[in-house]
Amino acid sequence: MSEPRLGGDVKGAFALGVVATLVATFVNDGVVAWLLSPVFVGCFLYAAARAPLRYSIYVLTFCALAVEKPTEMPPWTSPFFPIGTLMFLHIKHMTGVSIFFLSGMEYLLIFLLGVSLLRESTGSSIDARGRVETPRPFVKLAYVSLAGSMFTWMYGIATGGDFSKSLWQLEKVIYVPIVFLLCNRGLRGPKDHAVLGKIVLVAAALRSILAIYVVHVTAERDPETGELLLEHATSHHDSMLFAFASLLLVLMVIERADKKALRRLLLIQPLYVWGMIANDRRMVWVQIGLVLVTLYLVTPPNVVKRKIKRALIALSPAIAGYVAAGWSSEASIFKPVGIIRSVVEPDTDASSLWREIENYDILYTFRRAPIFGHGYGHPFWEVIPLPAVPYELEHYCPHNSILGLWAFAGFVGFTMLVLLWAGGVFFAMRAYFATKVPTERVAAVLAVGSVIIYMIQCYGDMGLGAWTGVFLVAPCLSLAGKLAVHAGAWNRPKTRASRPPPATRATREGRAVPAQ
Repeated sequence: MSEPRLGGDVKGAFALGVVATLVATFVNDGVVAWLLSPVFVGCFLYAAARAPLRYSIYVLTFCALAVEKPTEMPPWTSPFFPIGTLMFLHIKHMTGVSIFFLSGMEYLLIFLLGVSLLRESTGSSIDARGRVETPRPFVKLAYVSLAGSMFTWMYGIATGGDFSKSLWQLEKVIYVPIVFLLCNRGLRGPKDHAVLGKIVLVAAALRSILAIYVVHVTAERDPETGELLLEHATSHHDSMLFAFASLLLVLMVIERADKKALRRLLLIQPLYVWGMIANDRRMVWVQIGLVLVTLYLVTPPNVVKRKIKRALIALSPAIAGYVAAGWSSEASIFKPVGIIRSVVEPDTDASSLWREIENYDILYTFRRAPIFGHGYGHPFWEVIPLPAVPYELEHYCPHNSILGLWAFAGFVGFTMLVLLWAGGVFFAMRAYFATKVPTERVAAVLAVGSVIIYMIQCYGDMGLGAWTGVFLVAPCLSLAGKLAVHAGAWNRPKTRASRPPPATRATREGRAVPAQ
């Protein structure tokens, strides 16, 4: 059965929606935007309802990775910032209508889930053609994750938690399983690897260029020291995008995916490195380093790994000398050593020390209710006082989202929430060892890497529920399950059409059933 192609009406509606959105954005007039809003909203919804679901997932993934988000407080906003406001800010803040308490992205996800359910109930094959099914136990883990989230939420409300605060905590944990379920229905499998890979590379390039522009053109500097007066150039969560895109380029070379892999790495990776330096988030280096170390340990021996091992052994004296010389130095040449030291010795950095105190408070909170946690709507206990910060959700959505999950959800809720992540790693590694196709091996390793990157961001920088992380890890998890089935590492789920019809009373009693 051939896969459906996009009709002219879908392409036309999407193009008209893009044009209307750009006009509303660049005219920068509220009246014009209001007048055009029915046009671009209607066009996009029509296109999404008519097209295969994967195209909507492509668009949302690009927007989640590349578009600026008001909640991340970028130091400089581009002309496209209103698009991010419409997609990622609660619409009630723009309209003043309290019933629109979700963001544009959330309403789009609800709409797409509705479209998917309608197609399934009516027997439509528009999304099923060419689709590799996800292992059923893996899909069930997504529902387990949602059940764990709801249990933690209801338990917190039942024990006197703050309802409004609990909603902020709840939304952080339900995005990944929801987008995973959407990808399960919409993505085909290995056929989508190339498209999603290109989306990631383009989005990372755009964010790198934006970070470089902000630092070298728009950012203010201290007149005395010359240091930049900003924490980051784009956002904290771009670390996940930069790390993932960099690993994609490196793995394409390691697995020898195609003849252009090395050239692509040499041409694009310098831009990413420049963007990472401009964004000035140490977390990205930790993510890349830990993912590479993990993958080195779990993947089988090969020529590249042997060369890396010999090179590290040969350079180990020089590396040790460099680290020793720069351990107590503040010279710019030893900045990588400073990053390592701030990670292992938090008292050398005010920000790291602040988070260590926060971690202690969260762990104390967890020890008070280790089984079921305190539930959403409750803050962590501030045993050691923290400096006051102008953020009312500080004690409800801490920097360390992983420890926060332990404190709020306890052992039971935490396990239910993260089993989906663990399942993704399981199926990804099974697929990696089962397939011999280089691009599929890259996809499998990236699925493992996406979970590691997401967890590191959650542990160190409020990454839980960040749209960048959600649209990196959820599609990777879904594709890992599909790849395991495609590579023969997991039995193909039986489709409904292959199941025998239920026995009627006549057939059970052995009587012939007359033809209709």
